[in-house]
Amino acid sequence: MAGRPAKDSPLRLDPHTGRPLPEGIRWREDRRRYQFRVLVPDLYGNWAERARTFRTLGEAKKELAKAVAGKNPNGAMTLTQWHERHWPAIEASVRPGTARAYAVAWRRRVGPTLGHLKLEAITSPLIEAAMVGWDCSPSTKVDALALISRLLDAARRARIIDYNPAREINVRPRTPRPLPPPGR
Repeated sequence: MAGRPAKDSPLRLDPHTGRPLPEGIRWREDRRRYQFRVLVPDLYGNWAERARTFRTLGEAKKELAKAVAGKNPNGAMTLTQWHERHWPAIEASVRPGTARAYAVAWRRRVGPTLGHLKLEAITSPLIEAAMVGWDCSPSTKVDALALISRLLDAARRARIIDYNPAREINVRPRTPRPLPPPGR
């Protein structure tokens, strides 16, 4: 095939060990990284080629295995992009009052603090840090967390991410109970 290096060409050998690289992975001398390319479905179901680079061969093998297993490396999509794509489904699946609460949570809290982050970069500590910064009641924070969880659950079902980090948050905001009067 024209333009494709032979298996034993320098691009197909690991420069660190001299051994042949696994099928689908190559060494990029110009970037000093390992690279693989894979076809994945995009947001709208069209097939797109994605190339990713990694510092180590182990990382490249792990990500290639995920891609081959059906995992979608479109985790580079931001939460805002996913919200725009998936919001109609969420809005249709909840009561109108809940949808309004979720819309306010997105507009005032979730979008401004987490919307710019890539789906694959969102972690439980990032969500918790964002929640601490929100100036609102505990029940409003729960609404915002529920919206984040619904969005990330849908991304997990679409195989864009491996798990939903919002489900790892054990501490829900609570209203502090008043202390009993002294002497009791």
